[in-house]
Amino acid sequence: MWGVWHTPLFLINGTGQSHWPFIGFVIFAVAESVLITWIYNNSHESVLLATIFHAATDAMLSYSGLLSGDTNAFWLTVIIFCIAAALIVMISGPARLVQGQNNQQGVTAPPGYVAS
Repeated sequence: MWGVWHTPLFLINGTGQSHWPFIGFVIFAVAESVLITWIYNNSHESVLLATIFHAATDAMLSYSGLLSGDTNAFWLTVIIFCIAAALIVMISGPARLVQGQNNQQGVTAPPGYVAS
C-alpha cells in the first residue's frame, strides 16, 4: 500500500524518492510496516508511538543524505530494516503482528477470528 501511495514521488524529478529504486522502496516499506506494527501491538496500541517511529524514520532519511541519491546507503538501510523486521518476527513470533491475536497485554482475538 505504501508503495502505491508514494508512487507519484518516484515520478517527479527532484524529489528524494526519484533517486531510489522503486522495488527497494517497496521492500523497505514492508520491513518498516512490520516494525511499526510490532510497536503498535506491543505498546498498548499506541498510535502516538507508531507515528513517532515513522516520523523518526522519515527524519533519518531526510537528514542522513539518503534522499540525495546515495544508492549504496539506501540499500544498506533497506537491508538493516529487513534484518530488524526479520528479528522481530523470529523473536516475537508472527502472532504479535496480527491485531487481536494474543499479545503481551493479554488481548485475545474475537470469537470466530481466523488469521489469514
